[in-house]
Amino acid sequence: MERKSMKKYEVVTIHKGTKYQKKVIRALLRFDKEGNPIPKGDKPRAMVLGSVNDFKYTPSGNIKSLSAFEKDIHKKVLELEENQGTQKGTHYATKNASLKISRVFDLFLVHYKNTKSKKTLQVPRASTVRKMELSFQKYLEVYGDHSSNRFQHKHQEKFMLSGEINLSRRSLISYASELNLFLKWAFENNHISESVQLQKPAKTKKDFKVRTFTEDDQDKIEEHILFKYKSALGGHKISYLNWYRAFFLFRYRGLRAGDVFRLKLEDIRLDENRILLKPVNQKSTDKFGKVQTIEGTTKSRALEMVPLSSNLKEFLKKDLQDRKESEVWYLDRGDGNHQFSSSDALTNAFSKILKALNLSGVAKPIHGHRSSLGTKLVNINPALAQMALRHQDIRTTIDSYYDQDSKPLVDVFENLEF
Repeated sequence: MERKSMKKYEVVTIHKGTKYQKKVIRALLRFDKEGNPIPKGDKPRAMVLGSVNDFKYTPSGNIKSLSAFEKDIHKKVLELEENQGTQKGTHYATKNASLKISRVFDLFLVHYKNTKSKKTLQVPRASTVRKMELSFQKYLEVYGDHSSNRFQHKHQEKFMLSGEINLSRRSLISYASELNLFLKWAFENNHISESVQLQKPAKTKKDFKVRTFTEDDQDKIEEHILFKYKSALGGHKISYLNWYRAFFLFRYRGLRAGDVFRLKLEDIRLDENRILLKPVNQKSTDKFGKVQTIEGTTKSRALEMVPLSSNLKEFLKKDLQDRKESEVWYLDRGDGNHQFSSSDALTNAFSKILKALNLSGVAKPIHGHRSSLGTKLVNINPALAQMALRHQDIRTTIDSYYDQDSKPLVDVFENLEF
């Protein structure tokens, strides 16, 4: 393992010599896990802040200057030091009465990004962290950036009842659940003066109604993409071809946006009759010439295998025959670089398709195809549906996609002989 020592942090290369090799930033803390200062001359405690790429780019995707890069790292180190150094002794909120709740959230976020899940033994994904950050933005819209030891009258009810944010019942449940993780941590670590948990709307069957596309909807989407492809000229033609490539895997195999976005041609194994979904960490250049890192893994954090049906295998066989030797990605621009900058950009493309066809809101732009397939499969055989959708727990399959209509149960009783 190579190491470049610095004053407050170090850059370390981990998993050297493997396909998972990457550089990470580690804070060098002068406090032990109990919050006690480490004696001068003793080795500091190292804690990973994130990958180099987490600090290298601005929110818009531009490369930061060296000074901005180091400033952001030092800021995170300072937050972590303050957090570690104030966990012992009297109540933090008492000692820091003027501390804003946004400051407490910043401290929490450092902890959250670097804490492994007990279930997956992995730190949260970037998309999970973004969801937490978005939840806190909703919190600020309702409560403002108040002092950490001052909570409003009926604070716990206000998030649910406030007219400040226009959210569905399901979104309120989701955001409040995220925020309660933050508030629980803040109280347990003496950053706020009282135990606060936001109230959530009661869950109803309607909240979990699966939104799917009909076969007619999917036919319209397919026809729209093919029309765009056939009428396109120049560089636009490859764009629409990639839309169609993505659509085929969404509709007929129910793959997630991230899985298709990260899929490499080398992992399409026609001779083995399967597609491999693996962790990826590789450079690509977008259409504007900016270098980007395509990285991530499956939702299960493990290697997953997708069997090929005859129609999908035939489609992929023909598609691969027309590829250039330089191509790397399933959604390749034709020169070894990716068509899309992120899985969100892929989702946005399909959102535009739904808008053009007046199908916005019918189902989620990409996950709606997975829901459509899952609903069909689970009513035939839940166990096979679980395998096809690659769920770790069959309850996820049933809870997400099983139609609670009593007719299938009635049919079973009709066919029983007593």
